[in-house]
Amino acid sequence: MIRSLTKESASGFAWLLMQSGGTRVISFLAQILLARLLRPADFGEVALVSSVAAVIATLVGFGIDDVVLSRGRRFRVWAKPAFWLSLAFSIVGAGALLAVAPLASRLYRSPEILSLLAILSLTVPLAALATVPSVYLRSNMRFRFLATYATGELLGTQLLTILLAWCGFGAFSFVIPGPFAAIVRAIVFWQVARPPKQGRLRWWPVRVLLQSGSAVFGQKLLTSLRENGDYLLLGIVASKTSVGLYFMAFKLAAVPVYALVGSMYGVLFPALVKLRGQPVRQRAAALSASRSIALAVIPLSFLQAAVSGSLLRLLFGDKWTGAALMLSILTIGLAFDVIPSVAGALLTANGKFSAQWKWSIATTPIFFSLIAVGCLSGGAVGVALGVALFFMICAPAYSYFALHSCGCSAADVAGIYLPPTVCSVAAVGFALLVSRLPQIQGRDIAIIAVICALTAVTYSISVRWMSPAATRDALQKLSLMWGRTA
Repeated sequence: MIRSLTKESASGFAWLLMQSGGTRVISFLAQILLARLLRPADFGEVALVSSVAAVIATLVGFGIDDVVLSRGRRFRVWAKPAFWLSLAFSIVGAGALLAVAPLASRLYRSPEILSLLAILSLTVPLAALATVPSVYLRSNMRFRFLATYATGELLGTQLLTILLAWCGFGAFSFVIPGPFAAIVRAIVFWQVARPPKQGRLRWWPVRVLLQSGSAVFGQKLLTSLRENGDYLLLGIVASKTSVGLYFMAFKLAAVPVYALVGSMYGVLFPALVKLRGQPVRQRAAALSASRSIALAVIPLSFLQAAVSGSLLRLLFGDKWTGAALMLSILTIGLAFDVIPSVAGALLTANGKFSAQWKWSIATTPIFFSLIAVGCLSGGAVGVALGVALFFMICAPAYSYFALHSCGCSAADVAGIYLPPTVCSVAAVGFALLVSRLPQIQGRDIAIIAVICALTAVTYSISVRWMSPAATRDALQKLSLMWGRTA
């Protein structure tokens, strides 16, 4: 059974990794085209309305999807109450979004925000319609379909966004496709999933969902505030252009790191749920996954930070060079942010929703303190420094907080972060020194090529020497994934 689950997880991760990589390529190319068609101020408006909507839209799920998925095979009991609760909360969320729209428009000094939020409010209840079939597909590990659909949906919405931007819709280009995509997703997911016939609506599952979901909801709400608080705060004191530059830096910084985290969590969560009664194997799986993702993400992030200035000049000329320093800072910070997703999946799989809630309560004030100081002292660059510092401090602490509960030591957690960080700093530092040679300086393509080549070779050698067991394990996972998709 364990071997079958390992293969199933590896296959699922491979499909979602390909999907994630494909979506990152699509998003990256779309971002380049949109950056050429639109102004930084347009991106600033999108960042602000998206942040407001993301916080309000936390009401849509109320943590219901995670609670239902953690219950295992008794899907029929939970599906109907999950659907109606999700729909009810989404309607409340849409109403709340409409209610705060006038206040947000005045606070951020932009009349367009009122109309942008009104359009986004349509997406909230429509997105809730796909909650139940989405959980059913995940519980049955239908990752191939989920990966294929997500890629197709993203391609369609991005093409529509680019078309609207080319036609002169400005910031509205980003929000108009949302309701259409939500409707199509709901129809397709219900047709493909075809979940088992549901029994009558019972009140005790509703009560359990509300009790367990409240902790998940609280944790997700605070997480959403952390993910969007930088935009919300920066928009109050800075211009829309500054917010747009920061938004672009964050989007580009997320390309290498978030390409893995969504795939890792989407597969690990149901896999860890199935290992719930086997704590030793569950702990080993979580540690192994954490080490593998750290070995891949940290060097990619340091590498992108090193070439960010040259990359922006090649893509956009001087239009977006104001985002270069923020891109470097955020790229390194985000590398640390994604690694604890494995620890989070472990806590959720074991039903420890209140533990995540308590952690969010404890760390959210730290986050807002850091970005507030950064915003007041250094504007957008200061906010980027505050965000990166928060991730570099709190991400390893969260990994220890989650993994220690299942028997991992501080040395185990240090083994996740230290080897790839030390090897990345050494490899990228050496490559940067070589790129300073007079023969290379001033030639952006040459700088990028030299840094990439030297970093790849130096990191591969050093990490094999410093962490041989984790490297072998990661390579075995890669081989298994390739074999399952070949």
